[in-house]
Amino acid sequence: MSPKLVSLLKNLRASEPLHLEVGLRMMKAADGAVFPVDMLAWAALNRSANLIPGFASLIETRNFIAAAPLLRLQIDNCLRFYGIYIVSKPHDFASAVLKGEQIRKMKDSKGEFMTDRHLVKCVAKDFPWITRVYERTSGYVYLSDALLTYQFRPIHKFHLHMRRSVKRSRKLAEEGKI
Repeated sequence: MSPKLVSLLKNLRASEPLHLEVGLRMMKAADGAVFPVDMLAWAALNRSANLIPGFASLIETRNFIAAAPLLRLQIDNCLRFYGIYIVSKPHDFASAVLKGEQIRKMKDSKGEFMTDRHLVKCVAKDFPWITRVYERTSGYVYLSDALLTYQFRPIHKFHLHMRRSVKRSRKLAEEGKI
């Protein structure tokens, strides 16, 4: 791994305790009163904190195919929670989400359905990179060209090489496990 990637993963792992810190600050706000937005935020924080070690470990083992969907889940956290900022009644929105209502069937304050496409467009106003990363990581959630392009790379005109699978199979064979 490159020194830059090692540093980035170290910083990412160091952000895990910040999730707890943010959650504790929320608990102390408003004299400990808990509101629906708080509950949704805690769910997003918890999910995020649990995704970080898995993502970092997968990147360290160069398992990008498994890491990319975790990044997509992290983006999903951002998109769904961003709904709080574009609705007229954030606590009603949070309550509906906590009851299991689908966000894509809800409308924002301008009357737009909050589909992933719409949420990405809204978030992209502040974070333009999200559109590209959302699209690319979505390709790893579904069996798609992104997954197949990564999985296979041409060695020459008539042969394809499966990157990870072949290496792993050879190692297991050498160890007598297959």
